[in-house]
Amino acid sequence: MEQFADVYERSNLTRSQLLFWAGQKLRPTTPLYNMIACYVIPARVEPAHMQAAFCTLVASSDQLRTAIEEREGVPFQTVLPEFGCAMEFVDLKAHELRTWIKQRARMVFDLEKRLIDGALLKVADDCFVCYLNNHQIIDDAWAGYLIYRRLTELYELSIKGQLGPRVEFAPFQDYIEFERNNRRSSRHRKAEAYWKQQLEEPADEIKLYGASAGQTTHGHRVASYLSSERVERLRELAQSKEVFVGTLDLSLFILFVSFFFAYLHLVSGARRLSLGIMHHNRVTKSFAETIGMFMEVLPLRVSIGDDETFRSLIGKVTAGVLDSLKHGQFTTGNPIQNSNYQVSFNYINASLPEFQGAPVSAEWIHAGYQNEILDVHVRQWNSAGDLVLEFDFDSDLFVEEEQQQAVRHFLQVVDAGSKDLDCAIDYSLLMSDSEKQRFAELFSEACFAFESEEDS
Repeated sequence: MEQFADVYERSNLTRSQLLFWAGQKLRPTTPLYNMIACYVIPARVEPAHMQAAFCTLVASSDQLRTAIEEREGVPFQTVLPEFGCAMEFVDLKAHELRTWIKQRARMVFDLEKRLIDGALLKVADDCFVCYLNNHQIIDDAWAGYLIYRRLTELYELSIKGQLGPRVEFAPFQDYIEFERNNRRSSRHRKAEAYWKQQLEEPADEIKLYGASAGQTTHGHRVASYLSSERVERLRELAQSKEVFVGTLDLSLFILFVSFFFAYLHLVSGARRLSLGIMHHNRVTKSFAETIGMFMEVLPLRVSIGDDETFRSLIGKVTAGVLDSLKHGQFTTGNPIQNSNYQVSFNYINASLPEFQGAPVSAEWIHAGYQNEILDVHVRQWNSAGDLVLEFDFDSDLFVEEEQQQAVRHFLQVVDAGSKDLDCAIDYSLLMSDSEKQRFAELFSEACFAFESEEDS
């Protein structure tokens, strides 16, 4: 940690950026930190206007023109005055789309050159896909939303003939200076003391279905689109007096985190659990509109008791989340040899603006590599407010059948908790209805046999 602190003081990266730089240095040929989104536009898109909008977007953002260079082993971010920013246009057949995206998603960025990649994919005359990929050292999920939103705004200006070569965007440099100043504040010292206390005792190792974490980084994503019935039930529960905290999104986040903790306990047997959760860390209105890497991943810890119910667990998670938010402007990291968490959770609600009056849906693409054994993302994926769960599995630990089983188990926990807060968190929650019925039949048969034995 002393070496890390020394590099940070000599560098001009934020602490989170420095962690991504170090992670990429450890695996230079692996696209671990590609942030890829595909925006499906069910309308005609003019390639020339989209390409012009993309060039103006890049020219207007210091982070999108950022490269990382090393001087004597210390990374520095440099804003390039300009570089070739053309958005590639590709005319594809519908059946070719997935293959093209999968191959392009595994591109490894050269940190000393451009860290953004974009393409406009034509699938049909009235269906286009906007492909955007940024290295996470310059981007987080909210920044990805800002990039798409501004791209659509600039496209509209181009259509109207009002697009210039550059517009005014808040620079990420403002946040770099803010973080450096914040580290000298009493607020930061309190946060440092809080996280030191939180991490004093190690959490239990999480062995999902008995499997220990491996040393590889191969990953695979499984998406599960929640039914309208499930979404409605979850939103009603999130807005109830028993759960609601501040906003609907925060309340839904707490609900899903609670269900995830319950699931992790049931499939691993661990009781002292630690989960990496994403803090957007955009503490001012200006930062909320700034393209860049603001996100912090901080560990949230709870202990599961013998008589735990969903109601009591939600109470623990709520208290932990609120405490974490108070001390959120901090970087804990997640050392490989002494990890603070093995699984992570992310909740994103970024309602996408329409494109020229057409509703747009987004799909976040997994590049096939990851650090944790399991990451779960809850996303609002279209303007209708539908929710999708994305499970990123360590594919060297879980074969396809085990991945499907894990998704089914988690949804069973979600259904049980959302229907009855006073439901006990026990292993019966992992049983399907048919398994429960079969168990009841076997139990009944055993009781009958025992009574017959006594009578004789």
